[in-house]
Amino acid sequence: MSNFFHMPTKLYDCFQEHRFAIKLSFGDPSKSPPLSMKAPNAAGPCTGVQSHCYETAYEAFRICLGPDSGVLEGRTYTTLADLLQGRKPLSVHVKMDVEGSEWSVLEALLANASDLAKIRTLDMEVHFGFAAASEARHRKSPEEAIRREVGIFTKLASTFLAVGSNVETNAQGWDPATSCAKLCDEPLVHTSGGFPVNQFAVSFVNPALLRAKSPHQMEVTSRGIARQTADLK
Repeated sequence: MSNFFHMPTKLYDCFQEHRFAIKLSFGDPSKSPPLSMKAPNAAGPCTGVQSHCYETAYEAFRICLGPDSGVLEGRTYTTLADLLQGRKPLSVHVKMDVEGSEWSVLEALLANASDLAKIRTLDMEVHFGFAAASEARHRKSPEEAIRREVGIFTKLASTFLAVGSNVETNAQGWDPATSCAKLCDEPLVHTSGGFPVNQFAVSFVNPALLRAKSPHQMEVTSRGIARQTADLK
């Protein structure tokens, strides 16, 4: 977004850690060039740069995304509603990978039509059954928690339009005969054939971009996304 579309970016993460270290603390932001603000920041073209590089100015915050603003287990959280304040319709591209903290965030988003209208695209990693600290109140019953999460995702998928995921790629690499030849543990969430979908990435677009007579319609269809106006009125 920064280099191709030249959009300003804001990064939020309070769990960043060295990927090869045992997680014993809150992480070391110095291990992440963007979070430590060491990545090139609006310093010129990034063509040919193999590491993190932002042609357009970005900001980084040691703040996590959660259902409530405040401090939890020593980490500072903010809400998506707070981050979307003052934004215009279809003006925000959201990328969310919050390791299981997404469910109450998405639940609140789905209940707020105004905030939904502000999101142009949503790229996220889905985590079913993760024991995130910010979701503790919903984890008294594992089965009920999974049913709730599946329900939230189902509603999300009927609110936005899915335009891509890595589910097919994951399925191509799924080989239970090799990974667990004798007995596989039943996945928390799986297809009728047993393929696990506990965790995957998915991309959504706001259906308002595809509605008939939308000024953004040509923008979306020109990128190869088929028009689907019949079911979006």
